Amino acid sequence: MTHILTSNNEVDMACEKGVNSESSLQRVSRWYRTGELASLLGVDASTVRRWRTARPPVGPPFVKMSERVFLYSETDVQRWLGSRRTVPGQGAA
Repeated sequence: MTHILTSNNEVDMACEKGVNSESSLQRVSRWYRTGELASLLGVDASTVRRWRTARPPVGPPFVKMSERVFLYSETDVQRWLGSRRTVPGQGAA
């Protein structure tokens, strides 16, 4: 099973415990909370919540940490944005 480290502090603690970072750990560069993602995308936080609660969800993949805390990985957000990219003059994908 892969454990995802979300901060430099977690990486440091894992190294101190002797965890092999190459075989059992995956480093994600950044995690965003709902408000941070909204700010990054230039939309209101309610828009991100609406994407998340739509059935089926229409926004980027997320991790539910608790009833009120959701996290979005930078990698997933970049992939999601890439999937929505339109190049003018090339028609819809």
